[in-house]
Formats: sequence, C-alpha cells, structure tokens
Amino acid sequence: MIILTLINKKRKIAVFLYRHFLQARYMVGLFLRLPGLFLKEIILSKDKKSQEIFWQRYGFLPGNLPVSRDGHKSIWVDALSGEICQIPTFIKLLKKEFPENKIYFSTYDPIALELAKKIEGIDFAFITPYELPQSVNRIIDRINPQILIVIDQVRFPVILSVAKARGVKAVLVSASLMENYHKTIHMLRATTFEFYKYFDRIGVAEERDRLNYLKIGANPERIVLTGNMKFDLDFLRLPKEKQSDLKKELDLEESDFIVVAGSIQPGEESILAKVYIRAKAIIPNLKMVIVPRYIKHIETMENVIKQFRLTTIRRTEIKNQNLITRDIILVDTFGELGRLYSIASVVFVGNSVVPKDEFAFGQNIIEPLVHLCPIFFGPYINKWRYLTEELKSVWEGLEVSDENDLADGLIRLYKDQELVAKIVSKSKEIVGKNKGNVLNNINLVKMAAETR
Repeated sequence: MIILTLINKKRKIAVFLYRHFLQARYMVGLFLRLPGLFLKEIILSKDKKSQEIFWQRYGFLPGNLPVSRDGHKSIWVDALSGEICQIPTFIKLLKKEFPENKIYFSTYDPIALELAKKIEGIDFAFITPYELPQSVNRIIDRINPQILIVIDQVRFPVILSVAKARGVKAVLVSASLMENYHKTIHMLRATTFEFYKYFDRIGVAEERDRLNYLKIGANPERIVLTGNMKFDLDFLRLPKEKQSDLKKELDLEESDFIVVAGSIQPGEESILAKVYIRAKAIIPNLKMVIVPRYIKHIETMENVIKQFRLTTIRRTEIKNQNLITRDIILVDTFGELGRLYSIASVVFVGNSVVPKDEFAFGQNIIEPLVHLCPIFFGPYINKWRYLTEELKSVWEGLEVSDENDLADGLIRLYKDQELVAKIVSKSKEIVGKNKGNVLNNINLVKMAAETR
C-alpha cells in the first residue's frame, strides 16, 4: 500500500510539473511572438478587423458590447472553424430556450468568425482569447456568462479552468473523441490538464466517443449520448429556385452532371483530374467543382490540374466575366461547401484517398449526406466508418481507392438511376434516425444550467 501511495504521489507531481511546463512553453511562445504581431497588426496594419482580432485574443472586447437588461444573463459558445456548420440550428433553439440571455460566440479562425457574425441569434462574435488567465478573466468580466458551451472538440484547458473557478457552468456538446486522438499534438496540453474534469456535462456524438472519454478518465455520471448535431443541417438545403440561381452563378446548366469534390487535400487534385478526363469521354455533360480543404492550396492545385491540359477557373473569377467554358471550377472562398453540395449530382469527400495523417479520419460525410445524393469516399475515413458501412450496404462501389474506381463509379451512377434511387433512400433513412440530435444537446445544456 505504501509503495502504491508513493507511486501515485510521484505520478501526480510529474503530471503537475509537466502541465506547468506545457503552459509555460505556451506563454513563452506568445511572449516571443508579441512584438512582431504588435508591429504587424497594430502599428503597420490599417485593417480595423485585424486590429480588433489582435486585442480580442488578449481579452479586450469593444466598449459597445451588447448586454442583457440586468447584465447578468449570457451564454458563451465556442467552436473550431470546422464546427460552424453545427451551430445555426443549435443557436436558434438555444435562443428560444434561454430568451433572456445574450449569446456570445467565439472561434479561433478569422474567416469562420465572419461567417458566425451572419448567424441569426448570435448577439456578438469574437476571436477565442489566448490561453492566458488574464485574457480569459477579461472576457468573463465583460460578458459574465452563466454557461460556457463548447462544440465537439476542446483545445483550451485554461479557459475551462478559469471559467470553472469563476462559477461558470461548462457543457461539451456533440463531442467526438477517436481512440488515442487525445495524445496528439492538437490535444496534448488539454489532455494533460484533464480538460474533461471541468465539464458539468459531456454530450457525446456516438457510443464509441462515450467509451473513449471513459478510457481517459471522464466521470461516467456526466456523460450522455446526445448524438451528432452535424445531421441538423436543414438550413443548408436550398430550395429548387435557389439551386438554379447557384448553378447560373457558376455557369452550370440544369442538365449538367455535377461532381462536387469537397475538402480536397493536396495529392487528391491529380486523382480528380484523371477521373475527369476518363469520365468525360462517357459523360459529355460532366462538370466538376473542386473545393480544397484550405484556400492556401488553390494555386498549387491549379498548377497540378493544368499539367493534365485541363482548364480551370476560380470561383471568384466567375463573376462579371464573359465566360469561356472551363473543365473544372476551383472554389477559393470559405463557407460555401454546404450550399455547393445542394447542386451536386454526385459528391466525392476528400482527405479519404490521400490521408492527412496517421489517424485517417477523412472529412465530414454528414454534410453532403443530408443533401441526399450519392457520396464517394476513399478507404481512409475512420471517423465516419459507422456511416460509410451503412452506405456500402447498398453498393460497395461507393468506396474507391484510386482514380479508376472513382471514374468507373461516376459512369455507373450516370447510367443507373435505379441504383441512385436506392442510395438516396438509404441516405434518407440515416438522416431520419438522427434528426433529433440538436434538441438532445439543447436539453443537456438545460440540465447543466439547472444543476447546482
């Protein structure tokens, strides 16, 4: 017993020291970057948005911040840029459930921030502050939140610890945690701080997520299976007339067979170029829209595609031009992918044939799924395997390993509308089973708010 006690004490001391080492390293990194950032964003920059973002990262919000009538009712919601798609319906219902509360939203990414500002129900959106206690305290002093809601993933243990110390309820909703992902560089600091202990409630997306949270030490009494909110995407579905308008905007015809390739990683654009060449010989009205995972890869992908003697045009170049027919449209804007899926005859989900890392998660398959069109994906899509297996029960050909598989698949679906109908029927079934997930997560927030 004595030996075990000593081992546990040593372990706790080691964790304590490592935790503070990671935080110290984080703070030193910020300190070293501060002079350069201050010079670039404040002294030299004339962009007011960049200046605002700089100060917000240190917890300084503008003076004209909207506040509730008594100044004591607000909710703080935070999400990574990729989770913006989960919040419109959630925010709408949250506002309905907590009508007296102002809703503040934060995110790390400036482009995602601009999208968030357009979401109905958000009273003010700002950049997630740095992991400095002073910065977090400034934010809490200004917005005085009763509840802090985090969507899906956690990267900021200091925000959670400070909020907890200030008496703020914390809820993690639509949470996913793949096995061993907590050990990655993205979550190293959060895991070392045992971020899960700061949450009053954790609503997980899948049973596997619940099990993985239990493995890392989360309290089973605080974990509830609430489902993945990515299924609640009715706001992205465009009515027929708006679909037609979007096609015209992109110089596409109603009769075109449109392939939308979403969240494409470097290396996959060459595969798609080969697919286009081969499939075009059979599908004369084939059009392809490629949406890179990151806009910074546009130029590289453009050059690769041109090596196949194909013509491209960027999304932002289409407006106000006398268009010449192009083979492939490259989307160089952020936040449009959901709308583009609505005009697709067929979708290909990126980061699945060429994996980004050893986890091979693949990109979000739910967003195109709710648009009820056939979806092709590669073998590296581990995060969404529970869905892809259901789709493959209709037709194994939806999983592709190279350009030949994908080209053959496109041609098959172009010719076989009966198979398309079966895939669409399965998609409806999957979406229907998950429609109530957003309400489950709202109820979890209510439960946490009522807990003393």
